[in-house]
Amino acid sequence: RALFMLLLIAFILLMRTFYQSRGPYRWQTGIVLLGSSIPWVANIYTESGLSAFGDLDLTPVAFSLMGLVIAYALLRYRLLDLVPIARSLIIEKMSDSVVVLDAQNRVVDMNPAARELTGFTDSFVGKYGRDIFAPWPELIASYRDANTAHAECRMDGHAPRYVDLQIDSIHDRRNRLLGRVIILRDITIRKQAEQELRRAHQDLQKQYAEIQQLEEKLREQAIRDSLTGLYNRRYVEDTLERELAKAARENYSVSLLLLDLDHFKLINDTYGHEAGDVVLKTLALLLQAETRKNDIICRYGGEEFLVIMSRASLEKARERAEGLRLLFRETSTQYEQLTLNCTFSAGLVSFPDFGTTVKGLFVVADQALYAAKAAGRNRIAIPDSRPD
Repeated sequence: RALFMLLLIAFILLMRTFYQSRGPYRWQTGIVLLGSSIPWVANIYTESGLSAFGDLDLTPVAFSLMGLVIAYALLRYRLLDLVPIARSLIIEKMSDSVVVLDAQNRVVDMNPAARELTGFTDSFVGKYGRDIFAPWPELIASYRDANTAHAECRMDGHAPRYVDLQIDSIHDRRNRLLGRVIILRDITIRKQAEQELRRAHQDLQKQYAEIQQLEEKLREQAIRDSLTGLYNRRYVEDTLERELAKAARENYSVSLLLLDLDHFKLINDTYGHEAGDVVLKTLALLLQAETRKNDIICRYGGEEFLVIMSRASLEKARERAEGLRLLFRETSTQYEQLTLNCTFSAGLVSFPDFGTTVKGLFVVADQALYAAKAAGRNRIAIPDSRPD
């Protein structure tokens, strides 16, 4: 009876040890305990006097059976695979997080960096990968069944972190899947630096655009008259050179209307320069409103204006010039309590009839302007004779 009680107690202890073991190593533990119990059972059976084999000692046979069982456990469950020294010297000290899963996605190993990253401080062996990475369900959904992957992921939490995720599968010699190795490299600092560089690049682009706008504004200011907003003499002389060259190639006419306000000095002397400026602005607005889009208008001098009519014959330009003169004559300029009515005189020439160069055309146009002034003002003059 004592032997049976001892055998029962031993069996209970074995079963308790088996059920207390957790994770993927339960069966390894159970087989080793089973093998270890064989000599006990055989010895108790022999010493109890109940053996059917008489005085034959079954203990040596039991030890042989135990050796076979433990050998099966060693080979079947790879219990002889010892952790190399590199595991403690390298993996434990790595700054990269390393998680090893078996074929059933159960955690076999984790290094301290992985535990710190995931915040998983409990016993991890035998836990499923979804338990370790529970705070990041999108990460689990994306790579749950991936045997091989490489991507950059964001892991949201109290402080968002970016990681370089690499998954590699582990196979045996027969190419059977044994598990996977997940390596997570923290690249938060690099990502923050990239974001800073991106913001700096955007700021530089914005500054560059502002500089371009400023340059464009400065270019406009260089070729625009500050009072009227029309092009200035410098712009027209450069542009007219190109326009005449194009007209010569394509064989069309370009007409020039050089006009001057009548008695403008008297307006300045009588009412002041501010009144004169208002009259200049009134004429500039009228010219802009009543000329074609492809015509070029500029303030050529103090009270002189120039209208370049591209692809306009002399006769057509005369009609348009007369219309401008009559319209300005009927236009009243309001300055404070005063109503000012002004007129202009103009000289009209065309390319190539009165010249083929910018300088030549301006000389003839200026002569025609003075002829209009001498003839009584408020009129359009065209040279009587065309140069040879």
